Amino acid sequence: MIYPPMQEDSGKFVIRMIKDDEVVQQITPWLPDGVEDSRLISMDAVAFPDYDMDGDTDMILIYTIEGGRVIDILDGYNLKNLSWQSDFEHNLDLANALMQRTEEELNMANVKKFLGYKGKGEKFSSWQEAYCFIARLENIQESRYQYNLIYFDEDEVPELVVDLPGYRAIIYTYADGHLYRLMDGWGYGVLGNNGYQYLPSGNKMFNRDYDYAGAIYFDTIIRMNSDHRLEDVVTIFTVNFDDKNGDGYPEEDEEQTIGEVSTSYIDGRAISEEEYASYFADAEETEWISGEYGYEELLGKLAVDQTKPAVD
Repeated sequence: MIYPPMQEDSGKFVIRMIKDDEVVQQITPWLPDGVEDSRLISMDAVAFPDYDMDGDTDMILIYTIEGGRVIDILDGYNLKNLSWQSDFEHNLDLANALMQRTEEELNMANVKKFLGYKGKGEKFSSWQEAYCFIARLENIQESRYQYNLIYFDEDEVPELVVDLPGYRAIIYTYADGHLYRLMDGWGYGVLGNNGYQYLPSGNKMFNRDYDYAGAIYFDTIIRMNSDHRLEDVVTIFTVNFDDKNGDGYPEEDEEQTIGEVSTSYIDGRAISEEEYASYFADAEETEWISGEYGYEELLGKLAVDQTKPAVD
């Protein structure tokens, strides 16, 4: 990183990350409403804590502009040893929450304290503590979130669902003192995606995504791997109409056949109805991934030393 950041012709400033004398990423810092055109006076502090303890390195920037001091929180995704292979994304909800504090409080120590950062190398003592910690941060960002505890895989520790009903879903899991974010705001409820279903304690997730008013759809089966990441097991592409020209998309003269005939493919290979059905033999046992209760109720559930049968 080089700072003070370079000033652009527009007057706005950018931050450029340098590796081996090459610019590998450029970030436009966040500026609050009303001061978007302010110029940089000083870069006051930079830190790379995994503040939400999800295994990915994040970034905290504190800088002074003509309008005052600014906190910028950037979430990192799948970053390993600061290799700069993945993007950072601004967390505007947390930044706005921090900006409500007095300017004297806007230093790195206070920011980390507000975020509840435990320190590099620290671990949680239990999944209950971990979920209390991350639910607090999620609740700061969005008070409409609904929560749930589900058993996605085969172990005795539930996963935490953070759901904005009809919009997006987040899932966290816990292992060996660490949090892992399985789903990060996966959208649903619009554009043909009805949501996500899971097989309780089966380490299997199902999702169907429709397009062209149901003329085509994608079935994806997903599982959690040993690195506590979700990965696709298979994606099945179904053409749900008489695709006369074989291009996979409904032409005007083909739309009247939608729903009358269908052909499914895996990696371009047509599969039989029996093979298709084999992937969904346990689909009737699935449940929807959704929030069931609010933040305060979740804290009440986490305050109890629960065993597996205690969670619905």
